[in-house]
Amino acid sequence: MKKLKDSWFFKYFLDSDIREYSKLLRDANVLDQNYYLSRNEMNFWHRLYPEKHYAIYGEHRGFKPNSQFSPHAYIMHNPDLMIFKTRPTLHYIKWGINEDRKTDYYGFEADAVFECGHLKDSIPAKKVFFIDKKEYAVVVHIFYTDLWAEIEKELSALEIEFDLYITLGCADEERQEMRNNILRVLPNAAIIDFPNHGRDVYPFIQLINYGYLDDYTCVCKIHTKKSLHRDDGDFWRQHLIRGILQRENTGSFLKQFLKHTDSAVWVSEGQNYSGEEWVGSNTNTLSTLALRSGIIVNDFNVSFPAGSMYWVKPLIIDMLRSTELEYTDFEVEDGQIDGTVAHAIERLIGVIVSKAGMRIIDTPQLFSDSVSEYIKPSYISAFYLPQFHQTPENNLWWGKGFTEWTNVTAAVPNYTNHDQPFLPGALGFYDLQSAEIMRKQYKLAKEAGINAFCVYLYWFDEKCLLDQPMQNILKDQDIEFPFYLCWANESWRRNWDGQSGEILMEQKYSDGFEVRLASYVKKFMADKRYQKPDGERPRFIIYRPDDMPYPEKNIQNIREAFTEEVGEKIEIGAVLTHWCNPDNFDSEIVDFWVEMPPHRAVQSEDIVFNESLKKEVGVDFNKDYRGLAYDYESVIFNLTKNKQYLSQLPANTIAGIMPSWDNTARRGSDAHFAYQATPASFALFLREIYTHRMENSYRQELFINAWNEWAEKAVLEPSAKYGYGNIHAINQFCP
Repeated sequence: MKKLKDSWFFKYFLDSDIREYSKLLRDANVLDQNYYLSRNEMNFWHRLYPEKHYAIYGEHRGFKPNSQFSPHAYIMHNPDLMIFKTRPTLHYIKWGINEDRKTDYYGFEADAVFECGHLKDSIPAKKVFFIDKKEYAVVVHIFYTDLWAEIEKELSALEIEFDLYITLGCADEERQEMRNNILRVLPNAAIIDFPNHGRDVYPFIQLINYGYLDDYTCVCKIHTKKSLHRDDGDFWRQHLIRGILQRENTGSFLKQFLKHTDSAVWVSEGQNYSGEEWVGSNTNTLSTLALRSGIIVNDFNVSFPAGSMYWVKPLIIDMLRSTELEYTDFEVEDGQIDGTVAHAIERLIGVIVSKAGMRIIDTPQLFSDSVSEYIKPSYISAFYLPQFHQTPENNLWWGKGFTEWTNVTAAVPNYTNHDQPFLPGALGFYDLQSAEIMRKQYKLAKEAGINAFCVYLYWFDEKCLLDQPMQNILKDQDIEFPFYLCWANESWRRNWDGQSGEILMEQKYSDGFEVRLASYVKKFMADKRYQKPDGERPRFIIYRPDDMPYPEKNIQNIREAFTEEVGEKIEIGAVLTHWCNPDNFDSEIVDFWVEMPPHRAVQSEDIVFNESLKKEVGVDFNKDYRGLAYDYESVIFNLTKNKQYLSQLPANTIAGIMPSWDNTARRGSDAHFAYQATPASFALFLREIYTHRMENSYRQELFINAWNEWAEKAVLEPSAKYGYGNIHAINQFCP
């Protein structure tokens, strides 16, 4: 029954709340169908019912129902709505339209600005509240107003520049006076009123949920803590705050914190509490919260930042966002000293840190502990999928308007808390016909230390599919988009695996195909953005060398054809897929091999679910699930420490890594996926790869699968679930 209610069919046709809300949207004439359908990717069935699509998916994702109203901007303009579980469009229809509330970004695709205690009407912003964000942010929650003077003194003494967010949870009669007192001393503070609900934690989570704390290198969280149940409450509070603010020395302490790539949270001396006894009555709530982030808690012997005051890095913020906590998730305030959601979140931070293979560090350790050493990759590549635009072939095979987003949005969860459909974040449901999108993609990739996109080339001799984005790149020399090509040389089949099912486009390898391939590719290699990772030779990768009729002869012919057509020697690589055994080839047939997990990386003992094996892993799989689930951390072990696996790799292998894998969007109940893959576990994967594999990786390169394989959840791009989590995981080690 639950699976039915989670399905798009139930939501579209049987859910009475959706029907009622859709009717309200129509009656209020809020949704402009022509505008909505022209700006957003969706499949055929969704396009028939745009009001229902907006009610189920669009509003949550921030889609605009018309040119004048943005649900996200409406919340940003009206911070009072953050504390309620209310649809922004519904609020506007019922009340906001009569209250003349602001509804859009003033013509800019950006969030509203909150500065000097007031919303500014005329200046667009990159992201909420502040126009140009500082490197650091400090968040202060005020409940006990008599402690403000103490905290203000500490803030005023800081020698760093920072953005200040203050959440007011004090009594209503104190709010205006408190606001005036704050702005008198710190006029650039951004102030939001909150109810005394979830104490200091709920306001902090809400700031995270709505993107206020994005784009900072570090964020500090403090609050007016009295701990009335303790005799030393005042001393403890002062110790918690002063130990991490350090007044004149905060800048140097923060730089040291950032050097510790194995540290995610910084607390005052002795405030990293460890041991199962500290979890106590929070066990069940902690387990539930962790599941919402995609984590199973098997070991409660974890550390956590006592007192809920700390500096924290972006990866942890991304993971906290993934809990998707709201007002109703927090208990009514009743003076509890333990066992609440707020207390469980303290412990959740420790769980996340542990899953990331990181630690909580206290002030003395910043300078006393040695900084972890690892080998930074010399060159990082990421596979890049161009299937995010319409083509005549896909319209014919899959229905009019089909793109990769069609599969992505139709995915249905295979177990409780399964994060499907896995949806895009900041870049939205983009169309790769847009040059601006490709600019944004590489801007993000560059910030993450990625050197080039390895773009799939779907060349079938007589024609090339999905090539329009790269053709557009060639025409616009102003787009910064370093790339090289990987020939995805398998036939296209109905079931998406390249191995079985109806053939849609066959790869035939007719006589002389090598010359024709080189002739087609040479215009790309002539482009100044085409990459030569070794500094001399253009790089070209073959996805399935084993698929060619005479692999060794064909590859030699490809080398010769490219030398003739391009006028220089090329560097040829091949991918280590499930089907390809490099032992069957001459060792010098290619210059290098690319490790591409999950190919070859999953052992039988790593499987947590298939039709014959159902391990107790802490969740219930759907009754009709027939696929394969395997442990992500086991994949990490196999690719970094499993001697048997590593011994079978060719010496000229580029170490590979995947942020996740889940092809539910394509295979439904037959899907294969990596269980417990999150940005936190991806950070662990990166650390292990850098520590154990980079030294012997070909030219000390790293290959990532992938940048934007959304239907396989192999994604570095920002997601709705984890924000910039995977990018921040890379930044942690390649700042």
